[in-house]
Amino acid sequence: MSRGGLSPCLSIFRRPVGARGGAPPVLPPLSFSTGEPADGSRTDAGALAREITGILAGAGDWRLVIASSDIPARITPEALSSVLRRRNPAVDAGRLLDFFSWAHSQMRRPPNLDSFAALAVHLCNSGLFGPANGLLERMIGAHPSPSAALDSLKDSVVLNRGSNPRVFDVLIETYKRNGLLKEASEVVLLMSGSSSFKPSIKCCNGLLKELLRTSLMNLFWEIHDFMLKSQLGQDVFTFSILITAFFKIGDANSAKRVPKEMLEKGCKPNSVIYNTLIGGLCKSGNSIEGRSLLHEMSSLGLKPDIFVYTSLIDGFMREGNMEAAFEIRDDMAASGVQPNMITYNNLVRRLSKVGKMDKARELLQEMIGAGWSPDVITLNFIIEGHFHEGKTQCALQVFDEIKIGNLNPNVYTYSLMISGLSRAGELKKAVGLLEEMVGRGLEPNTIVYSPLILGHCREGRIEEACMVFNSMNERNVLPDSHCYNSLINGLCKVGKMEEAKHYFAQMKERVISPNVFTYASLIHGHCNGGEMKEADLCLKEMIVRGLKPNDVIFTTLIDGHQKAGDIPMDLSAFRRILGGGILPDLRTYSVFIHSLSKAGKMSEALQVFEELQGKGLNPDVYTYSSIIFGFCRVGYMEKALSFYDEMCKNEVEPSVVTYNTLIDGFGKVGDFESVRKFFKCIQENGLEPTGVTYTTMISGFCKFGNLLEAFGLFDEMVSRGIPPDSFVYNALLHGCCRAGRMEKAMGLFNEMLAKKFATELTFNTLIDGFCKQEKLQEARELLQLMSERKIVPNNVTYTTLIDGHCRAGKLEEALRLFSEMEERNITPNALTYTSLIYGYGRLRNLGMVSFLFKEMISKGVVPDEVTYEVMIHAYSEETNAAESIRSHDDSLVQNVGEELYEVRDSVNEMKKNVIDPDESESPMLFHGLCTKGFMNEAKQLLKTMVDKGWVPKNNAPYSSADGCFQAIPAIEASYAS
Repeated sequence: MSRGGLSPCLSIFRRPVGARGGAPPVLPPLSFSTGEPADGSRTDAGALAREITGILAGAGDWRLVIASSDIPARITPEALSSVLRRRNPAVDAGRLLDFFSWAHSQMRRPPNLDSFAALAVHLCNSGLFGPANGLLERMIGAHPSPSAALDSLKDSVVLNRGSNPRVFDVLIETYKRNGLLKEASEVVLLMSGSSSFKPSIKCCNGLLKELLRTSLMNLFWEIHDFMLKSQLGQDVFTFSILITAFFKIGDANSAKRVPKEMLEKGCKPNSVIYNTLIGGLCKSGNSIEGRSLLHEMSSLGLKPDIFVYTSLIDGFMREGNMEAAFEIRDDMAASGVQPNMITYNNLVRRLSKVGKMDKARELLQEMIGAGWSPDVITLNFIIEGHFHEGKTQCALQVFDEIKIGNLNPNVYTYSLMISGLSRAGELKKAVGLLEEMVGRGLEPNTIVYSPLILGHCREGRIEEACMVFNSMNERNVLPDSHCYNSLINGLCKVGKMEEAKHYFAQMKERVISPNVFTYASLIHGHCNGGEMKEADLCLKEMIVRGLKPNDVIFTTLIDGHQKAGDIPMDLSAFRRILGGGILPDLRTYSVFIHSLSKAGKMSEALQVFEELQGKGLNPDVYTYSSIIFGFCRVGYMEKALSFYDEMCKNEVEPSVVTYNTLIDGFGKVGDFESVRKFFKCIQENGLEPTGVTYTTMISGFCKFGNLLEAFGLFDEMVSRGIPPDSFVYNALLHGCCRAGRMEKAMGLFNEMLAKKFATELTFNTLIDGFCKQEKLQEARELLQLMSERKIVPNNVTYTTLIDGHCRAGKLEEALRLFSEMEERNITPNALTYTSLIYGYGRLRNLGMVSFLFKEMISKGVVPDEVTYEVMIHAYSEETNAAESIRSHDDSLVQNVGEELYEVRDSVNEMKKNVIDPDESESPMLFHGLCTKGFMNEAKQLLKTMVDKGWVPKNNAPYSSADGCFQAIPAIEASYAS
């Protein structure tokens, strides 16, 4: 029968399993029988096989002939094997397959393995690889042993000389398509050492690709070694897969050597090789190296295609090198390769992620001009970028454009909108969009609900958060751990611990595992409510679950126990763990030591450290680094150094974190000889300085005025390829301003503007620098620039400007700035008022001094020591008033007024009866004493207030020697923190 006339029975084998457009072939179910063949079955099988072969070789319908005989009752697996083994060349392979299917349906036992093998060989010899694949799939279901299957195929190939060896490829492919990669690999490896039976390169390449995809790397390398040892050779696709494998295991150097190896083996690299290599380099963060390969491609006569350019653009964008990415885009256009949708989407996505929305919108217009219509994916990136920038209205505008146009927002679009609006506090709009997406027939998922719950909790709208959470059940959306954690955290923050515990129990009932964040929320809630027993139980439960408490949890427990006053030392929770039989490991001890160190509780940290050693645990680098960090934090550098020496003695190698901690500690106390020593140690011990290392040193040198070394380190940092961040720039800027080098500071400032590093701290530092040099015009211009750059001035900004104008005697402008500050709803603090009081005090405008002091008290702004000192200084010229009153007769005293009598009587009563003034009344009593000239009494009252802790401390120095009040602007404190 010709191939075109194959029967319907054959057609079910024609399509390989898993191919598009149809279901896998369906054969009758296998049936098994434990019965033995009848006596003489072998003889009968041979005779029957000859009879059947004759029928199949004849013309006409073999089915009718067999149906009219007793063959259906006599057919056995042995007879079927005999038919297939003795195959008559006149019998078409398709007819054999039809007969096999018919026989299979008649027998009580499945066909023998050699029947499958023989027929598979016949089918492959006839080029019927699809049906052969279907047959072998059935075979591996009935006879699962790969070695037995391979042996049977080998026997059939030997029996049928000149057979197509591709049958082995079909067997391997069958295992592979059914996800049996280990079995497929076993078949290949069983062919080792055989010169007659080998899979093809194409087959091995396909297997390598699947092993790589499923991360079965050990088998991958075994198959690759087999290919080399069996001298199968390697083609371009083998090398391409090999490059991908090297990148997967992080071996970029070996990947880069592949093109050279190919040339040595006489295989010229093509575009596929370079596409794979450049793509891998870009994904691994080596886009510059990827770009350098473009020249190598040109030398081989290869032209980069859209894939190469897109990989490079995406790589540079991912690394933050926008300039290089757009250079590649320009090179691409110059070489005649037009960007496609993927190229544009990658550019838009990366620009949006880094907040360059103007450039992203510009690119969007270019994309449209090039004939590409932005799809929902493109516009989703734009929406995401606007939300990252905080431009909610712009995001809403793009969302409206999607709906107005021919595009339909998808679930991800709505999730972006709802998440962004929730973060921006626009919860009403977010809820409205949830209802809208449901109305459009879209099914919200946990990603949609999670930010809504979090947003309501963040705004303190716990009831609404619970309603949203409960509505998930109504829509058959199962909350995930993020939803539960957000709700539990929100409930804990407002002290609704019973409700929090209800959802916590529900979470466990639904087999959603609580994580560290869940327990941290519960512990925080219990600690805030003084429920320390419950907090300790949560800690114990999380440890039983195998979760490690972090330093935040331990710090919360330490603070909670301290506030509850139920422990002599902050070790209660930790000792309860020990008492409960839950032995902490080294990591838990180390985290606890770190928590105590952060809290400045070094005595307790030392106790835990000694306890750790008493348990037979050996401190590791994290343990030592934690305790060194604590002593550096409190300035006990000798103690920190002793622990460093101990760790070195115990052969615990310090990490770069250890050295960074010591550098920071010594830098803060101004010991730069030690700073340099430990910086040198980093490199001597084979470690690389990090961004933190350089940032810490630069900050230290700047604070102590050593700008030369600070800028030297800055240059070294850049040369090492470590990008300076905004903190480094701010440290250098601060150092320049303190040193009065405003020209250098402005150079840095312009760089920061270009890099988008400038923040309110940056502007405040510069404003402070100009104010100290009495360049008030420049300072005010910076305030204007802040508004233009959409950087919101804060309390520090205005206080610095007000203080600068007050010191320059420009009180009118200072008062205008004060009014502007209040109009912007920026609350003045004690330093703001103190600066104004000082300014008016210098002008002897005691009316304004009195007014400002009373206003700050009425607004709840607590005066600090400097405020009181400035008041005393302002009224010191009036001290003669009190003496004059005391020296005159009674008639003159009566003219002073009742207020003075009350103040004097109050003071006399205090002295006579040793009455302590009330904290709330003291400021106005002090004010009364100053305004009436009782300066000695005012000073005595101030001393009493300070001794009782009623007056906040302030580090701003006041010098009475030269009568000059020098208030360090709050910028100093902000920077130090």
